[in-house]
Amino acid sequence: MENEELVKLLIRNLEDTNPNYEYDRISAIERLEKMKEKKAVEPLIKALGEKNVRVQQMAAGALGEIGDPRAVHILIKTLENSKVRNSAASALGKIGDKIAVHPLIKALNNKDTDFRKCVAFALGELKDKNAVEPLIEALGSRVEKVRCAVIHALGELGDPRAVDSLIIALKDRNNRVRSWAS
Repeated sequence: MENEELVKLLIRNLEDTNPNYEYDRISAIERLEKMKEKKAVEPLIKALGEKNVRVQQMAAGALGEIGDPRAVHILIKTLENSKVRNSAASALGKIGDKIAVHPLIKALNNKDTDFRKCVAFALGELKDKNAVEPLIEALGSRVEKVRCAVIHALGELGDPRAVDSLIIALKDRNNRVRSWAS
């Protein structure tokens, strides 16, 4: 099968919203993601608005892997969807568009610790110095996995303003946090 024909077939499978074909849709998303197929960006963006949460999550992840900036604004809006926001934050980090920095900084204050962890990793990938101070503040989290993600992000940013906070993290009561800081 020719590549262009395969892409059309996969996109058609992705767009089939029959609940009986959920597995086919997820398989199509996985294949389009591996191919980094730009023609799939618009159908994947459309899939973010569907009822099927697994399809939404997979679509967000695929958009991140494809890395097309056309997805940035909808992924930022998707940060409000509690079932898909982790995937959206990760995708924004992978795409690397600086437009996402401020919405992600705002998300560092969310109550969901798994989400804050994803946001910290994404901010590290974006490597924008505007995230340094908010990340340093987030280092005060009581949650180990958030502190570890923040340490990683600060390391990715490589900003001298974080040095003192990272030295303090080397003395953290939690050995995983100390390990991430070293």
